[in-house]
Amino acid sequence: MRKYLFCFFAAVFFVSCEQSLPAGFDLPEECGSKCYFARDMNSLHDAILNSSAAFSKCICFESGEISGDIIVAKPLFIIGKNDGSSRFRGLRTGLVITSDNTMLKNIAISGGNKGITVHNSKNVKLRNITVSGISVKESALKISGSSVSIKGLELENIRAGSLLGGRGVIVTGEKSEVIVEGSTIKGTAGTGLLVNNSHVITVSDSQFSKCGFAAIWVQNSSNVPGMLTVENSNLSDSGSVALQILGESDIHLSKTVITGVGKREINFEMISDGIVIKNRRMSGPENSVVMEGVEISGYERAGIILDGIDNKMLSGVSLDDVKVASEKGFFGLVVQNGTESEDLRNGISKNPFTQQDIELQEPLFIVETFQE
Repeated sequence: MRKYLFCFFAAVFFVSCEQSLPAGFDLPEECGSKCYFARDMNSLHDAILNSSAAFSKCICFESGEISGDIIVAKPLFIIGKNDGSSRFRGLRTGLVITSDNTMLKNIAISGGNKGITVHNSKNVKLRNITVSGISVKESALKISGSSVSIKGLELENIRAGSLLGGRGVIVTGEKSEVIVEGSTIKGTAGTGLLVNNSHVITVSDSQFSKCGFAAIWVQNSSNVPGMLTVENSNLSDSGSVALQILGESDIHLSKTVITGVGKREINFEMISDGIVIKNRRMSGPENSVVMEGVEISGYERAGIILDGIDNKMLSGVSLDDVKVASEKGFFGLVVQNGTESEDLRNGISKNPFTQQDIELQEPLFIVETFQE
């Protein structure tokens, strides 16, 4: 008799979960049209604790706002409603992912001083995540030692909770592989994307605007080369430099537009530059630095600065259909502390500053200090 009652109640539970699936959720195939439901912090914690692949590893977070802290330490999909009404507000330690094969989808985070952290996790997917109006000591999204695929990320109004805070995304620590597609990073007090150490980063079809210092800043003090790919993207209204590479990282930049770079005085020197690269890779393997179909305008000092080492030939640099121009600018392409190849400038289809570039006697000051 007990066996039959157990089977009956189990069947009722299973069917009720199936029937209670509300409208407005776009569940991945992995969910099998089944999920646990969370309507507040307690039910969310219960769902995270009790979820099982035997029923579903998916959690549907319905409309509403909850505050608190979330740690995802096992493979789970946390899915919000399609209308953007699923929101976490005022997270104290943030939403922390420490498990492989995890997904966050259609989730908004606002208020408070913590965002999302992904640590030592593989195959993490972030889909249609919005983080806005938070004040962070580091960044709205921090990734370390992980492989992460990001689509539809929107970061806006990320304020600084410390002297070095207010960044959009930081990739740091052990090597990570990160793909950012169709995303927007807008209005960060600090750098939009900070890459620290050797990582493989791909940014495509994305927008960076009004980032306090730089849109994208890559720094790598190790001897293991990193890689940054930026394609079909727009970097606009950066604080003092749009994109800067320091140390051993390659860069492939294609079909990307840089417009508007503010100016800042550092060590009594004014900087306002589109792209700045300083490393040995430019004199290393062929195609270590590639720019194709790139347009740079609206800066007040230099469009591109290639700062080499020991006056070696910049044989690893390849330019094709690069346009550089600015009404307030002084230089187009500056090569310093290195020697340019005879055909380097053949790949520049527009540069009204060529003569000033060549006649420049003293190297331009660039910020070489690594960001903390």
